Amino acid sequence: MTVNVEQVLEAVTAAGKEVFADNWGTISTYAETEFKKMSQQMVDIAANVAKHEIDASQGYSAEVGKMLMDMQRLSTISVLIAMSAMTMVAAQQALNAMLEIVKNTLGGVIGSIL
Repeated sequence: MTVNVEQVLEAVTAAGKEVFADNWGTISTYAETEFKKMSQQMVDIAANVAKHEIDASQGYSAEVGKMLMDMQRLSTISVLIAMSAMTMVAAQQALNAMLEIVKNTLGGVIGSIL
């Protein structure tokens, strides 16, 4: 399944709106910018993992993809905390809920690195 940034962004934003519900109006402008960055990173990571699956001399392994996704998670958690005064645990739970929705919606290589 080929996934583009707009598909991921749509899924991430829908999940964010659901998870942040009552607070979405307060954080939406900044969150949407962060979600665009996160979506681009997820698609780039997935594309490189897919390249590696076809030709081991290209892209990077799923293990490296997972490490890069973990780095992206930590970065996004920091932003969520900063923009919403959430605790680390609440931010992690919110991001996990969002990524689970993305994984269930889009699956494929993105699902394998989440």
